[in-house]
Amino acid sequence: MRLLKLGDIQLYEQEISVDGKIQTEEVRIVPYTEDKVVLLVRDVSDRKQSELALQSLLEGTTSVTGQDFFSRIS
Repeated sequence: MRLLKLGDIQLYEQEISVDGKIQTEEVRIVPYTEDKVVLLVRDVSDRKQSELALQSLLEGTTSVTGQDFFSRIS
């Protein structure tokens, strides 16, 4: 298995349906022994929703004020 040879933690997100709702999960695959891994899965739906809301806010603000607004405040 390539992951075990690399020895690195792999991270990805997936969306699944739970009780008819889409849930975003973060999955970490961690090498445990030479031939075993540990999977850690957590629900990150709230964080993902916050990221999308912030992105929408930024896009709306940019459309009204222009891109220069953000470069001036940073």
